[in-house]
Amino acid sequence: MRKLVSAVMLMSIAVVGLGSANPAGATAGTTNIDYRCVATYGEPTVEGLYTDTVRDVVRDQLDAALAANPISVNVAYSTPSNGSPGRPLKSDPSFSVNAAIPQFEIPVVPGSDVKEANLTVQPGGYGTVNMAGAGVSPAAIQQSFPVPAWSPLNLKSPPVGGVSAPVTISGSATPSALGTINYQPGPVRLVASVYLRVNILFNNNKVTQPLVLDCLPEAPVANVGPGTNVVTDPYPCRADRPAPPHGFSDVASNKFYNNSVSWLVASNITSGVAPGLFGPDKTVTRGQMAAFLWNLQCKPEATSNHTFTDVAPPAYYDTPVSWLVEAGVTGGVAPGKFGPSAKVTRGQMATFLWALAGSPAPVGSPGFVDVNPEASYATPVAWLVEAGVTGGTSATTFSPSAPVTRGQMAVFLDQYDRNVWPPTV
Repeated sequence: MRKLVSAVMLMSIAVVGLGSANPAGATAGTTNIDYRCVATYGEPTVEGLYTDTVRDVVRDQLDAALAANPISVNVAYSTPSNGSPGRPLKSDPSFSVNAAIPQFEIPVVPGSDVKEANLTVQPGGYGTVNMAGAGVSPAAIQQSFPVPAWSPLNLKSPPVGGVSAPVTISGSATPSALGTINYQPGPVRLVASVYLRVNILFNNNKVTQPLVLDCLPEAPVANVGPGTNVVTDPYPCRADRPAPPHGFSDVASNKFYNNSVSWLVASNITSGVAPGLFGPDKTVTRGQMAAFLWNLQCKPEATSNHTFTDVAPPAYYDTPVSWLVEAGVTGGVAPGKFGPSAKVTRGQMATFLWALAGSPAPVGSPGFVDVNPEASYATPVAWLVEAGVTGGTSATTFSPSAPVTRGQMAVFLDQYDRNVWPPTV
């Protein structure tokens, strides 16, 4: 009998996180996670006298190798040492994952004269890697990877680099109140689809065997790094960024408020003025402002009802107005009057957001020529600028009497969420 031909399959799946670079002060480290893989076989293409036997031996050998040898996945992570003071960490670190499928051997087929054994990844780029699971962003990714047309590739000399695919993996975060947040790489599922072709050069025996390698971590959860002191997000309804496209036909992608409108919709702060319409040039009313701020705070319950005679159920702003009064954000426009249809000016907008933030004291004065230091909105305007919510309408003017449009208000609320934490209301 001819000597045993050692056939080795070694394919590397390189998974590289596409997130942002490690932030300053981040803690970096690595951890290993063992994955177990099983092979699912598709219908093979067979030619020759011994192909059925060769196919079965290949399957048996691969199954045995996968059962005996876990894939060791190395996870490189970075955990930010802290976020903005008092602000929850909303974004996950980037992970780099490298997985190597274990080797296996194809023995001599009894009764055959084996002269050569080849592995061919089919020309044309057959090959995919699929990522799915709680630790993957988005929930499932299928990414084709480029495959060189190796034909034939001798199994005894596999390519050192293997094949690779760029995908995005994000960790899942588990925060606790004023406690720690642990980043986890999973459970992440690795699925690789390849074509294995074995040529037995005796009576022209050939088998092309499609197979899918499905890999799951042996431990469903693996914490990957020192926790970071955080506070639990008090407003989980507010969406992360970038937000999905809003879908409004009257908000063009090149408008300054486009991304902010998307964030408002994703955070359920507004659904527009009509199906498919946001109304970016319409002026914000006090009723709309009440609803915006209430939704921004994730619809908190009010323990008492307002006493305004011009606000009553079933108005959409009735409950929001009750909460705003109870929280001390507004007292109305006159005794017993809220003025829900009145237009909101930039000075009033500043006062609303300043009161929502707990009426913080600014460091300096407004610095605008059109903002009288004695005006009721002077302190709110000064704080708004210092907080980074707005910079005014020019270098020297704030335009406190100008009406606020819905497009502008989207930006103000977006900037408030980005820069004002934690609210004290």
